[in-house]
Amino acid sequence: MFSQESVVKTRLYSLIWGTASIRFIGLLLGFLIGIQLARYLGVENYGVYSTVMSIISILMIPTEMGLPRLLTREVARDLTADKNEAIAIFRWAFFQVIFASIITIMLLAAYGMLNSDSKITVPLLWASLLIPLTALLNIYCAALRGMHLVAVSQIFDTLIRYIIFSLLLFMFFNLYESVGINEALLLSSISILLPLMFSHIYLRKVFVGQIFKNSNRISFDKARIYWSSLIPMALTEGMVVIRSNLQILTLSIMASLSDVGVFKIAASTMLILSMPITIVNLSLAPVIARLYAENKKDELSELLEKVSVFLVISTLSGFIPFIFYGEEIFGFVFGIEYEMANDMFFILGLGMVLSSVFGACSITLNMTGHEKYVLKSGVYSLILLITLSLPCIYYLQGEGAAIASTVAVIYWSFLMWTFCKKTVGLDTSLLSYLGVK
Repeated sequence: MFSQESVVKTRLYSLIWGTASIRFIGLLLGFLIGIQLARYLGVENYGVYSTVMSIISILMIPTEMGLPRLLTREVARDLTADKNEAIAIFRWAFFQVIFASIITIMLLAAYGMLNSDSKITVPLLWASLLIPLTALLNIYCAALRGMHLVAVSQIFDTLIRYIIFSLLLFMFFNLYESVGINEALLLSSISILLPLMFSHIYLRKVFVGQIFKNSNRISFDKARIYWSSLIPMALTEGMVVIRSNLQILTLSIMASLSDVGVFKIAASTMLILSMPITIVNLSLAPVIARLYAENKKDELSELLEKVSVFLVISTLSGFIPFIFYGEEIFGFVFGIEYEMANDMFFILGLGMVLSSVFGACSITLNMTGHEKYVLKSGVYSLILLITLSLPCIYYLQGEGAAIASTVAVIYWSFLMWTFCKKTVGLDTSLLSYLGVK
């Protein structure tokens, strides 16, 4: 007979490796799409595409308002046999997203009418379709993750969406021998429709068709509690989005669109190094929330120690090949005009490796109800990023953007680790595993 502890560990390892496998395939598909866009659009048009997508990412902040992360946490906590609480919180989040999407698109349309001559205006209006579609898919997948259906959510959000987008780009290019910016943005929106439909059907099956028929409603008092968590979560995610897109927007103003395209390739390739922390965040978020709620601090501490080892080893393993063959890799995969992306990638990659030493401090703070400390750390690091970005980009262009990003992300991770250790009483870093106090 297997002990209960061994069964739990087996399920945990299966969850991690299942998520890792899906995420790895999604990573390959994401690279394929990046290669297609870089080659089909060319450096300058790819810079325009990247600028537009950065603006859309920022507009997603007030649209999603931190709801996906809140959904994962609350569904994991409130899931009962009849699922009434989970259904109620999902339905509440659904309509919040619909309302916010309508407001955001209306403001974007008003901007388009006032700035019709801008080079990015028309592509930006085409991209507006991504706002409600992406937000809805994100909350559906967040609900599935809260119900511990992590692998299923990733199949919808990553695999199906990326496969469809890649196929659409390939078919369009072979039919018309070119792909424009507007066409690429439209195809990106279309690729979300099928996974959104599948996720809705699957969630209806899990909820036994009660998504919009259930009589349970979120009370005013409970909604107020949710908003008290949503505001810091939304601000935190907003700072992450702003930090990851600030350099592209600043480069588009202070440098050329070609510089934007090259930097975007370097930043996109960072998906290789960020995959480990993404896997941890997606697969272990409900586990961390449950262990903390059950006051199993020793078990949680042991888990976080192992996670820190996993993050450092896996991140470093992805970085090493680029140290020796980075320029050749970029030139072969994306084209000769993108070889210069290697210098930017090296700087960004070094920052990711150093940040991994601090472990999964962000998700630990969020899943234990201490999201305000993630926000506080993010504010400080964002101020540092803005302070460094302008002079660095002015003098060093893409390399300057990479330097500013690297310093800011290391500082943010350090602050979150400090707050996690002092406030929650958990050391998420590799130092804890090594026995360093």
